[in-house]
Order: sequence, then structure tokens, then C-alpha cells
Amino acid sequence: IQEQAQLIRASGRDFGFVGVIDAVEKVLDVAAIENDLLVVQGKSGIATYDLLDGSRRHLMYDLPPDSELGSMTVSPDGRSAYVVTDEPALVRYDLDTGQRDSKFEAPEVPRKDAMVAVSPNGKLIAVGVLGKIATFDAKTGKSVGQFRSRPNLLVYGLEFASESRTIHLCGNGPTSYEYDARTGVVIQERRIVADKRNNAYTYRLKASGGYLAAAGRGALAVWPEGSDRPLFQDIFTGDRTDVMARWAKVAPDKEHLLVSHGIWNIQTGNNVVRFLPSWEETAMSMTEDGARLIMALDKTVFVVPSCIEPMREPEKPKPEYRTWTDNSGKFSIRAVLLGTSSRRVALRKTDGSTVQVPLSVLSDGDRNYVKEIGEQ
Repeated sequence: IQEQAQLIRASGRDFGFVGVIDAVEKVLDVAAIENDLLVVQGKSGIATYDLLDGSRRHLMYDLPPDSELGSMTVSPDGRSAYVVTDEPALVRYDLDTGQRDSKFEAPEVPRKDAMVAVSPNGKLIAVGVLGKIATFDAKTGKSVGQFRSRPNLLVYGLEFASESRTIHLCGNGPTSYEYDARTGVVIQERRIVADKRNNAYTYRLKASGGYLAAAGRGALAVWPEGSDRPLFQDIFTGDRTDVMARWAKVAPDKEHLLVSHGIWNIQTGNNVVRFLPSWEETAMSMTEDGARLIMALDKTVFVVPSCIEPMREPEKPKPEYRTWTDNSGKFSIRAVLLGTSSRRVALRKTDGSTVQVPLSVLSDGDRNYVKEIGEQ
């Protein structure tokens, strides 16, 4: 891992931390927020890590020691994590402070194995269980509505479409269903396998980058969103029907599909990068720039070069060293801007050390400077 990172940095790209993170317990899910924050869900709690240096920011283990968390999803702005607990209830954590949000009503959910999803516009939370989908206000936790889904379908995957008006659901069957989020009417049905004799069930689906990707036992399929005509189906068929793909997501470059077995070209269906069989059980994510892949196995989280070319951005003028001042005017440092996210800036001081500063504590002039650099 380190040798690959050195080669990439030698080519002029320094994209932050690459290496191994030791988690508190067995990892159930991971989510990279932009390029600077990693959310790691364990069996009984959540931790956040800095993707600039690999250090831990917050440890959110406020539930009883014998608790077991279910599904987790992160809000589109990267500020909140929603988790199903075994009470069973839906709770929200503030990822900036590392605290449980006491203002969120923590609605009860029917089963602790429920799947949870947040709408891309950040307004709705959907919870899917056997035979039912319920929706809640993402800010308050108040109930919005509920409707029936397939009566005998165990829910393995739940996802809002990119325009937030429909909900995709999949489970112990070869078909995924798209529901109107308001009325519960089925809009489309999609089969992960073309051969109707193959009952390979769908384990996960993900809507991103204008595509819907579905992965399961013995099959993998990708559709353009809004279409029932797949770009490809039946990737894992024939002598590979025992293969389980537990995770699928469209890469930020919108040209590659990340699966728990490797990386695939969306247009051709070719396997670009192949992972070892032991990765079949892993949780995965990718940084927004496409440069780093995050893979978790048991209690270990690997942050590695993604092996696909990150999205190329136009050349930007290099920022110069300048004086940065806080909003009280009492503190200042001399530093150069390394990068920004929606919440903070990364600065390199004259002694070579790196610091991260929340945008909210910067002076108005510094915030305007950051905005101008971003626009360039």
C-alpha cells in the first residue's frame, strides 16, 4: 500500500492518508465524506477518522455495551449519521461534534434488521422492513407516512433515486422494486438476472452518478436511472453463481462500478481490477475524488489507492502563503491553503506542519478568499 502511495505522490498527487486503521470492533459499514472524513460503523457504535492523517476524531459508543446496531446511512451534507439500533429505534449522530442528537425524536422502527436510507435532498429518511416502508422527516424524526411493500420480501437494500421522489428496494429475490416515495405505487420492476429460472437474490443496490447498480448472489447489473434496460446483466453467472457481491456503488468518475470483488467498467462490463476472494465480506467506500478506496475486513480498515485514474480537474493557480485570522481577530497564522471541504480548510504552516481549521472560525476575509479559490 505504502509503495503504491509513494509512486502516486512522486507523480505530483498527494491525496492524504493511505494506510491501515485499527477499528474498535468488527466493522459493519464505512462511508467516506468528501475527501477528508471517514465514518466507521461497528457492531455497537460509530467512530470518525481524519482522512488527512488517519487520526480518530470522535468515538460514538453511547449505547449499552450489549447493543447491536443495524443499518447506517450518512446525510448528503456529511454532517449526520442515521443508525438503526436494537431498541429498535432510529437515532441521529452529529458527525461534527460526535454527539447523539437529542432533538431528533428517535422514532421506533418495527425490527432492528430494518434498512435505512436518506434522500439526496436531505429531507426524508426511509426505513424498510419485511412488507413495509416508512418515511420520516430527516430533521425532526417525525413520521411522514408509510406504505406496504412486497409481503414476503426481506429487505437487503434500500435507496432513494437521485431526484428524491422514488425509493428503490431489493431483498431475497432477483427483482428490485421502485416505489413512489409519497404514494407507495410501484413505478418499475428490474431483474438483476435476465434468466427467469435464476432466482439469485439481490443483496445491495445503489443509485449514484445517474445509474442504479444492483449486486447479489450470482449476478451483477447496472441500469441508467429511470430506465428498465440494463447496460449489462448476469456478470456472475454459469460456474460463478456461488459468488456473492455484498456491495456496489458507482465511482465518482461515473465510468466505473465498485463491487466487493473488484472494479468494473460500466459501459463495457469488463473487470478492471480484481480483489482477492477474502474481500467478499467487506464494507467499502471511496473518496469523492476517486483517488482512494476504503475497504474494511473484520476490525481492520484499509485505505488504499483506488487503481483507477481520479477525476481530472482544470489546472488551478497555486495559492501563496498568506496570513489567516480567526473571526475574533486575536489569532493568526502564516500558511498556504492545501484544500477545502464543506466544513473546513486544510492549511500548511511555514514550519511544514498541517492543520485543519473549521470554516466557521475564519474571518470574513479568509472565507471570501476560500470561496474565490474554489470558484477558480
